[in-house]
Amino acid sequence: MMPLVFLLEEPSMQVFLETYLPLCFNTLHFRCIPHEGKSDLEKSIPRKLKSWNEPFFIIVRDNDGSDCNVLKQRLLHICRSAGRPDSKVRIVCQALEAWYLGVPAVVAEEYQCEGILKFFRKPKNVDPDTIREPDKLLQRLIPEFRKLEGAERIGKRMPTDFSKNNSHSFRVFMKTIDDLQNIVKGV
Repeated sequence: MMPLVFLLEEPSMQVFLETYLPLCFNTLHFRCIPHEGKSDLEKSIPRKLKSWNEPFFIIVRDNDGSDCNVLKQRLLHICRSAGRPDSKVRIVCQALEAWYLGVPAVVAEEYQCEGILKFFRKPKNVDPDTIREPDKLLQRLIPEFRKLEGAERIGKRMPTDFSKNNSHSFRVFMKTIDDLQNIVKGV
């Protein structure tokens, strides 16, 4: 069975996906290709899409405050220009750490940090996808938080029922994988 290939902006997303996805999809074959930031990812997309024969590519990039629709259309244009209009583009709003904050009780329990729960009790903070720089919020509330280590720790603890995550971008991402997995089973 040919894998899904994730082209990722950064190594912490790789650690998270390699930790979390096997818990959700025990028969999913996938491969993560991390890059060293946005520009490295965007330069790499055409080369990989043109030279690899894998059936499904999912490009995953943080939006970091930019317009999600404009960013997604630009990345889809790169995919079409590379001859792979079937590639999926998923934008993480705003960054990976917002996905963790979509289940604040998990983060609070894992890091013994009541401050996370207090933060999310305020009505203006309910939607983790609107938090600018969620990584900095985590580092402020949890000084020992580190990106790679946090990706693994939270990845092990996130609920496998992804509908329980308050991050809309996370739920869309997981639904895409679920849909593609069902297609791959039929291939």
